[in-house]
Amino acid sequence: MKIAGFDKAKRIQYEKDMYDERRRNGEIAAAEEEGRKAVAINMLAAGMPVEKIAELTELSVEEITALRSRM
Repeated sequence: MKIAGFDKAKRIQYEKDMYDERRRNGEIAAAEEEGRKAVAINMLAAGMPVEKIAELTELSVEEITALRSRM
């Protein structure tokens, strides 16, 4: 209801801010995923079992298995 009371300029700014926030959240999520994958690759290189890596990184066994090709 509060947003419905915004004037045109304030509504446009609000929509732009919301778009920027969603984009930023997407970028953060992508960076976190890449970080988990980098850690998983290091764990694979150290000889850790795939199941343990999946547990610690919250990546699936399939994703970790696919990462072996990046090593």
